[in-house]
Amino acid sequence: MSGLEISTINVEGRQLRAGFRRGNRNLPPLLIFNGIGANLELVEPFVEALEGVEVVIFDVPGLGGSPAPLLPYRFSTLAILADKLLRRLATIRRSMCLACHGEERSPSSLPASSRNAVAA
Repeated sequence: MSGLEISTINVEGRQLRAGFRRGNRNLPPLLIFNGIGANLELVEPFVEALEGVEVVIFDVPGLGGSPAPLLPYRFSTLAILADKLLRRLATIRRSMCLACHGEERSPSSLPASSRNAVAA
């Protein structure tokens, strides 16, 4: 079992289905944007293989268990939403990894608290 604590979290009026697994506080957490028709449970074997790594994962709006957004969004909108989710979870770190299905963003386009991120 991956140890993911899965719940629905209110982020400024938007409901997000998210999972959190505690890990080594000396390592940067891994933030995963879950989507493409999958749900959080499908990622659990991957999370389990990451022994000791703190993981935050959420179903992007309109996929998995998160309700559809009212308007279409861009990756930059998801980055801002992820930043707000991390603030809500109080797991912000100066360094984190973003898994975004291969899409890359310039660090300057991310929210200030997430600028030290690396797209994987």
